[in-house]
Amino acid sequence: MLLVLFLAMLLTLGVAMVAQGWRGRRVGDEPHCKRCGFNLVGMPADSARCSECGTDVTGPNAVVRGERHRRPGLIVAGAAAVLIPLAIIGTGVGAMLGSHRLNELKPLWWLKLDAGRSSASARLAAFREMQNRVSNGALDGPALAALVESILARQADASATWDTGWGDLLESIGKRTNTLSEQQWTTYAQNAVKNAIALRVRPRVRRGDPVPCELRVGGPSWRGGGGSFGGLWIDLTYAAELGDFRIGRDNGSRFGFSGSTSGSSGNTIEAEDVARAHLRDGPNTLRCVVHALVSYDQGGRAVTEFDIPLTATFAQLPAGEPSVIEAQEPNQLLAIRDALRPQGVQVHKRDEHWTSLEIQFDVKNIPVPVAFDVFLRERDAGKRETKFSSFAFPAGATTRYGLGTSLKPDLADALLNAGAVDLVLKPSGTAAARSMTLTEYWSAGDEPIVIENVPVTTQK
Repeated sequence: MLLVLFLAMLLTLGVAMVAQGWRGRRVGDEPHCKRCGFNLVGMPADSARCSECGTDVTGPNAVVRGERHRRPGLIVAGAAAVLIPLAIIGTGVGAMLGSHRLNELKPLWWLKLDAGRSSASARLAAFREMQNRVSNGALDGPALAALVESILARQADASATWDTGWGDLLESIGKRTNTLSEQQWTTYAQNAVKNAIALRVRPRVRRGDPVPCELRVGGPSWRGGGGSFGGLWIDLTYAAELGDFRIGRDNGSRFGFSGSTSGSSGNTIEAEDVARAHLRDGPNTLRCVVHALVSYDQGGRAVTEFDIPLTATFAQLPAGEPSVIEAQEPNQLLAIRDALRPQGVQVHKRDEHWTSLEIQFDVKNIPVPVAFDVFLRERDAGKRETKFSSFAFPAGATTRYGLGTSLKPDLADALLNAGAVDLVLKPSGTAAARSMTLTEYWSAGDEPIVIENVPVTTQK
């Protein structure tokens, strides 16, 4: 309290000193018009008015003696006396502005402005305070309704910057206050899915080959991030149509996502089904209807559901025109083997009739496009090879990739007894043609890549 009193006195004194120094003091005894300061020396004797401003100078106190001169020293001293308390006050205000306690005093419109700023800390603090107000019931019905509409408008505006905190906030309002209508949930979820999902198909497919396609969820997130507030779960199923061939929704793939999840659900329309589609060579269109079921968390109460139509085009090439070419570069063999690092082979034994096998690869900066059929080669004298799976990667790929398949129990037992297996990677044009993007794949002629002595472990 004493500090506040001292600062107030110092500030008042400083202001007074600046004002007095600016006003100055009179120097000399020559007559001057009090109103405008005009020097009256030499004014005609019969004149009663100031030549400058016309004021009657014969009245009492109309004339003063001397001319005012400002006092720079007093101005500087007063300014210093003003700046000291202002600096102390400014430091305190700045500290308060940077604290979370100030957010508790801010009106909602101010918090919404902070949530749109470039500073991550300011956005996080603003979203946290708005979440607290929702949780504590501090926002009345009209305020909540206006907040929900502003979030939906921001989500629908492609030019606006979207932070997943907006989605978390809207989802929190819906869950904790039960004030969102079904139409608002539907609008929010439709925007979230439509802005994040895409149908992709391999651009060029040779007649007689399968048609690889996928639904991909990713890109800019227009929903909540999940975070500490939980998130909506969006479960997707789809039906597809290619020429005369149909995939019903019950037979299509199903996958779900929550928060800022990115991923894809891949599918391949096999060659025999493509044949039933009766496609012509040239451009063709794959049509897909995605059904989205939106719920509170995975398996929770359904909020809304809707359909999203998607299309993707591709070209069917004549049967004699390949969609991929083999690029023989034997000098890349060692670099490719170094870029593909298996993290062991794991056997999962559920019972005597059901066994599965999984291989995890750490893939780091593949130098060229590759497509392989993967074989397991036993390390005993027989060197029996069993095809396991296939994979393909574009040049530059860096990821962790898993392969898995069911396995005959006798082969699983043989691998476990040996404790290790050789992986044989054979370049495959078929695997390349089943990829989404490869138009060429690496080969070293008939020479495969062999990764020897990969450990085999089990998990029951």
